[in-house]
Amino acid sequence: MPFKKPVDYRIKHYDHFIVHCTATSPDMNDIDAYWVDRVHKNKGWSGCGYHAVICRDGTLQMHDDGLPTRPIDKVGAHVGGCGRGWNKRSFGVTLVGGVDENNKPENNFTLAQFDTLYEMIEDFKESHPSPLNVKIMGHRDLIAETNAASKTCPCFDVEEFMERRLDMEEDEEDIEEVFSQSDTLSLPENYIVKSGDSLWKIGQIFGVSVDHINRLNHLGGDIIHPGQNIKIPHTLAGTHSVIH
Repeated sequence: MPFKKPVDYRIKHYDHFIVHCTATSPDMNDIDAYWVDRVHKNKGWSGCGYHAVICRDGTLQMHDDGLPTRPIDKVGAHVGGCGRGWNKRSFGVTLVGGVDENNKPENNFTLAQFDTLYEMIEDFKESHPSPLNVKIMGHRDLIAETNAASKTCPCFDVEEFMERRLDMEEDEEDIEEVFSQSDTLSLPENYIVKSGDSLWKIGQIFGVSVDHINRLNHLGGDIIHPGQNIKIPHTLAGTHSVIH
C-alpha cells in the first residue's frame, strides 16, 4: 500500500481525506495520472493537483511509484474553491469516471475502483499519526461544509459508501462467487436478488449505476425483493467531459 508503516509522518498535516472524480465517461479507459497532469497544466497549474488517481481497472497511481501526481507531502490543488488553507490540510484522490454519456453526474465507478479506494482509506487511517482526527468525505461534502460553489463531485456519497463497504465485507464470499462464474470479469446477463441486497449494492458489485439498472429493468424505483431476477447492463457509452 502507498503509506509507510507503522506511521507515515508525510501525512500528519492532513486532517481531511477528500474523494474526487475526473468527470469523464466510462468508455474513456485511457484516463490516468498523465492525462490529469496534462489537463491541470493546461489550466496553468504546476501539474496534477491530486495526490492519487484510481484508474478504471482499480490501479492506484501515485508519485512514489513514478507517476505524475502530487507528492504525498506536498500541498495539492483540488479544493482551493473551498477557501484559503483547505488544500494544505486535505489529501486528494480522484477516481476516473463520474459522468454518463450525456455528461451528467453518475455513479459509474467499477468494483475494482471502490476496492482500491476502500483499501487506500483504511491504509491512510492506519498510517496517520492522529487517525481519529481525520475526516473522510467527498468533494461535494466539503463544498457544503464551506458554502463554496456547488458541485456534484465525486457523484456518490462517500460516507454511505464506507458504511456499506463495511457491510459488504460480510458478503465477500457472495461477491467472489458472482465473479468466479466466469474465467473473465465479464458481466453476467442476470443477477438473482439475495436477502439484504439493494440496487446500490448490486451496482457496486458489477460496477454499473443504479440508474442503468433501473432503466434496463423498468423498475421505476429502488424496491427489490429476494429471488427477483435483475438484468445487468453491459454497455455504458460516454463522451468527453472536464474535471470537476
